[in-house]
Amino acid sequence: MEASESNSVNDTHINAHNNEHHNTPLNLAIVGCGQIVTHHVEAISKSLGSKLRIRALCDPSEERRRILESFAGDLGLLFGTNTDVGVVQCASLPELMERDVWDSIDMVFIAVPHDLHESLALLALSQSSTNTNTSPKMVILEKPLAPTAASCAKLVQASKALENTGTMLFIAEQSPYWEEVLKARELLSRNKIGRIVTAASYYYESMRDNITSGDVNTATDGSGGLGWRGSL
Repeated sequence: MEASESNSVNDTHINAHNNEHHNTPLNLAIVGCGQIVTHHVEAISKSLGSKLRIRALCDPSEERRRILESFAGDLGLLFGTNTDVGVVQCASLPELMERDVWDSIDMVFIAVPHDLHESLALLALSQSSTNTNTSPKMVILEKPLAPTAASCAKLVQASKALENTGTMLFIAEQSPYWEEVLKARELLSRNKIGRIVTAASYYYESMRDNITSGDVNTATDGSGGLGWRGSL
């Protein structure tokens, strides 16, 4: 979802919901409250701020949930009002599914270590398809879809089986929409760079700015201070 304002799949799902529910914001559940989510939340605020509200946060770390709620609150993305915030906090996705609020969740954004993608996404998809009281859900995974081809195949098959239910699986492959990538593509298409022989790209972000896990040298919650993704 990060920097993916141009993605038509996301826009189509959101616009369909808004038309059906008279422009009522979508209810979003975030599963995994690591540092990467702060980037996604910022992107949501910039491009979809009036169309989404965070309804639930899931992570074993109460501190991470609290910090992310405060961060999202400053951006005006929390469900409820300034004096009556209605964000449900849970330690896990199964716990959230046991809560009444699950039936009203429209989107589930899963931001956890890659080896947990398959199990959590399948759980969210299966629960959405078998529970007739719950609303159709858009289940969003970060890249990669899963660590193995077999796991990817299971997720694709599960998603295809739900094509007529309104529930869908979406992969947040955001990199093609970064401003610098779009600019590079434009320059290449206009032949402004010349013949490309080789290319290399690097990305760096200091974990010392990781607001969801505290100082990298002093974290005491078992995270080691490195909470890039939630650890459900």
